[in-house]
Amino acid sequence: MSFKLLNIFYGSKVIGIELHIKDADSSVIHLVSLLKKDDIVKLLDSESSLYEMGALHNLNYSQLPIYLTVSGYGISHWKFEQHEIKSDAEMLNVILPNATLDIYYLQKVEGANNSIFVSVIRKKGLDKLTNRFGKFGITVVNVGLAPYCLMNINTRLGESVSEIEASGFKLKLIEGELESFDHKESKTESTIRIDGNVVSGKLAMAYATASEFFVNEPIRIDAKNVNYAKKDYDRKQVFRLMFWGALIVFIMAIVANSTISMYYMGKIKSISTLKFKKDIAKNDLVGRQEKVVNLEILRSGIQRDRDIGYYLDELYKPLGKYVFINELILFPYLKSSRVDQPLIHNQNLIEVKGSCMSIEALNAWTDEVKKLKDVKEIQLNLIMTEVPNGKNFIITIILN
Repeated sequence: MSFKLLNIFYGSKVIGIELHIKDADSSVIHLVSLLKKDDIVKLLDSESSLYEMGALHNLNYSQLPIYLTVSGYGISHWKFEQHEIKSDAEMLNVILPNATLDIYYLQKVEGANNSIFVSVIRKKGLDKLTNRFGKFGITVVNVGLAPYCLMNINTRLGESVSEIEASGFKLKLIEGELESFDHKESKTESTIRIDGNVVSGKLAMAYATASEFFVNEPIRIDAKNVNYAKKDYDRKQVFRLMFWGALIVFIMAIVANSTISMYYMGKIKSISTLKFKKDIAKNDLVGRQEKVVNLEILRSGIQRDRDIGYYLDELYKPLGKYVFINELILFPYLKSSRVDQPLIHNQNLIEVKGSCMSIEALNAWTDEVKKLKDVKEIQLNLIMTEVPNGKNFIITIILN
């Protein structure tokens, strides 16, 4: 998939993470955030030496694709010359006698002089690591083993190089192809210039990992759980694009009809498009991309339609991160048994259907809503506690 097509789905930002496993019980995380615009790659943000994966949850990266490289403990490497290249199972047995492909992942990279580098890691261990990212709202869509991603920065160092030394590895190259590599811990803090950005040596692996997002066929491990997470992430991105596409078509249809557009012109100005984007982002922030704000405004026969913009804006302002409006009905019409009777709207009611992460968050929001003009009373009609990832609620706002 080309970068232009990736850009349609994911945007132009990406997070690259190096997860360095120090031993069976500890690891350290280095990450960078990159933006590519007009063929210029910009380093937006970076974090080094994070020892708790939970710290990623506070960085608000749930909307961005995560490219991951794993290094350190539990990974074995081997170089096969051209005459030694065999089947995956046979090469695995050279590296780890009696090992089987149902227990280990292989990553193969072509090297100089038709050689091939093979690295292996236990499936159970890698799957456990990638699944942990998901628990903190982080979606890993690409995973590989160190140090091969460093090959992606070879042509972007500003000069032709025969060696790359970064993130504890030293790679030797022949005409841009990998000849060999060694693990070499550096005691001094070094820097490297990539794409014109000055990058700490310990962050080079994370930078190179993020750069895989910008190449057509990034080197990766065919991990089932990561592939599933990527498909789910892609599905949600498509869903989001369809939503905005439908919204644009809807707006164009309204504008095309001159009579309707003239009537609604004043109303549309009172609705902030930026506000809707912000609200949808809040839903996505906690992994709820499937929740789309369903806004139903019933205008026909409403005398106080000047208040529509006010209540739309003010009801969304105090939402915070833990309360979500799924459906908002302003001034619902009164049901009638007579078909020939015109619709009559209740000018003093607003119905809100939504979800919250806690009762405390819902109470804090309703306290702010009570301060709005003409709000007389708020009635909690229903709250369901047996709902995954939160509680659904239905409330009625009574106006003067």
